[in-house]
Amino acid sequence: MLAHHGYRRRRSSLRNPWAVGQAPRPPVPAVVGEVELLPFTITDAVYSASLNRVVVIESATRQLHILDLATGESVALQLERRPTAVALSPDGRLAAVGHDAQVSYIDLVAGRVLKLIDVPINSASIAIGRDGWIYMASQQQVQQSLYAIDPDTGHTKSSNTLIYVARLRFEPTGTYLYSGDSDSARGMGLWRLTSATSLLNEAGLSRHKAHMPTCGDFWISADSTRIVTACGDVVNAIPESEQELGVLGKLEGLHEDFFYPQLRAVFHVEQAGRLIAIPRWHSEAVWLPGENQLIFYDYPALRQEALVALPDMRIDNQLRRSSGRFIFAEPDGMHYIVLVQAEAPADRLATPGVPTSANDESTLQPIYGMVRLSSEAPVTLPKAAP
Repeated sequence: MLAHHGYRRRRSSLRNPWAVGQAPRPPVPAVVGEVELLPFTITDAVYSASLNRVVVIESATRQLHILDLATGESVALQLERRPTAVALSPDGRLAAVGHDAQVSYIDLVAGRVLKLIDVPINSASIAIGRDGWIYMASQQQVQQSLYAIDPDTGHTKSSNTLIYVARLRFEPTGTYLYSGDSDSARGMGLWRLTSATSLLNEAGLSRHKAHMPTCGDFWISADSTRIVTACGDVVNAIPESEQELGVLGKLEGLHEDFFYPQLRAVFHVEQAGRLIAIPRWHSEAVWLPGENQLIFYDYPALRQEALVALPDMRIDNQLRRSSGRFIFAEPDGMHYIVLVQAEAPADRLATPGVPTSANDESTLQPIYGMVRLSSEAPVTLPKAAP
């Protein structure tokens, strides 16, 4: 099966790839309190560590919400058009929101839209580099140009090279842009950027490809050295290293030969020496926990430390199972936020007690909440099953 997908796992010469400082890691966090219901739905969400706020776009109401994690209060900004994607600047103080043929450029500190920029595409993925330019791609799985917008002037450029895009992400410094694609024949592409001009003129542009599936999404570690794909593969992202974009291994508990998404969200908590993942349940992936659990991994060994169950949501005096959608950690590495979505009541499910299938979102309700976890109030947890 591996050969059929053109996918070959490469061994890494790097030792201890997830190594962090020698300070002892804090305990695995425990859930604090009940699910806090949110007054909005979630189309996409990102986290600003510098502001300690979650930024959410809501397609149905055409709004952007800035959620203060310290107080639980949120500020809503009305957008002119339906939002499709959101990204933060490397310092976490500005946001770019993609729409159909438009980009909103937003000051998160002041809580206001700075300007609206007309663009020639409908944004399906968006990112902001350290040069301040906004990078966009349109619908997924179609060969297309990459667009760059100067937010100061509104000037737009497009690349000469056509690429396939399932997701655009800059690593945390905003220097290197990654494009992931779910087709193993195309794999993941890495574009090294020094400026928008170098990208769009193809001058000094270096592109590396890993012929491996990303299962449609990927996440980059806080130290910019590792990528974790939705398939569960851990990829070396150190530029110019011997095994650049080589696969270092698979997260424990995930299937080696399963080329469907196994993870819905991942967050690298560098201060705690951990990787936290929300599994993406699939009807054929019977080995995965439900989406109402978090998987905690030890960085050096990529082994499971524990499973932590998310609490059910209480809605109209009924308990609904919470399905994890996004996870973020505050800068101290001690406090965590999980955004969850409510599953339908048991009498609405085709098979009560069976986790929601990743291929059938119809059993989920447009009701969202927030779960807080803290390492300051740990509980004793059993070890995850091998």
